[in-house]
Amino acid sequence: MKDNKLLAEYLGFEMCYAHGLIQDLKSRQIYRTESTLAYNYPYWQPNKDWNQLMMVVEKIEETGVCGIFSNLCSISEVKSDIDIKQCADTKIEAVYNACVEYIK
Repeated sequence: MKDNKLLAEYLGFEMCYAHGLIQDLKSRQIYRTESTLAYNYPYWQPNKDWNQLMMVVEKIEETGVCGIFSNLCSISEVKSDIDIKQCADTKIEAVYNACVEYIK
């Protein structure tokens, strides 16, 4: 998924597109982004995995204000006029969409 790769790039992950793998340079964790022969690595799916998505949220919180309320996520930065509000059917979907919009 294109937006999942966008979030990985935002986190500074190292990409290896030829093999469908990415690596978190801090933890040295390797993830796969598509079906590959490297079955022993977990998928990078922040659109479905709260632990992965929270890595993105924590980095955004370092630079601005991010609030999560039920199925609404708000990211606001007064100094840069950013005001993002995403509401969705599920909390993870709202947070994921807000993170993608913020990074774009």
